[in-house]
Amino acid sequence: MNVRVAWGIFAATLLIAVIHIAWSGTVLPERVASHFGVSGQADGWSTPSGFMAVYVVTIALMALVFGGPSVFFPRLPDSAFSIPRREYWMAPERRAATLARFTGQFLVFGAATNVFLVAIMHIVVRANLAAASAPDAGEPRLSTAFFVAFGLYMCATLGWSGWIIVYHMRAPRSDRKA
Repeated sequence: MNVRVAWGIFAATLLIAVIHIAWSGTVLPERVASHFGVSGQADGWSTPSGFMAVYVVTIALMALVFGGPSVFFPRLPDSAFSIPRREYWMAPERRAATLARFTGQFLVFGAATNVFLVAIMHIVVRANLAAASAPDAGEPRLSTAFFVAFGLYMCATLGWSGWIIVYHMRAPRSDRKA
């Protein structure tokens, strides 16, 4: 993927997160369910400002975790990249293209992570709003959307990781020996 396009996608997901943060901060009830057990039932609470602080810090960390390394990839030694057939892919004539591919892939995976986090936070906010609007409904509870989002993200993570491994295990025809 083109690195500029990947940066654009990553930046767009950060903008979506910022918009969601701004909206979420205006709608949260006084008591926010901020942790949920395996069953989806709320089992931890925070203030709206505490919840929002965690959300902001999480998105900021994702910006650093995925955006930061992408800037420094060209400065890293070849040994920092654990890929099959590293000698081939990091050869001087292929290194720039390999690093551009890594940068694009890393940023797109970061964008997927941002989308996942916004989706999870939206599900949590909606659970809190639903419980606040219907006090007789009991404590906030995560919808099945949480488990669907989590499953999709795990599948995407495994698929992305597998694709990177398989892609780098194969050699172009010109490099294979008969």
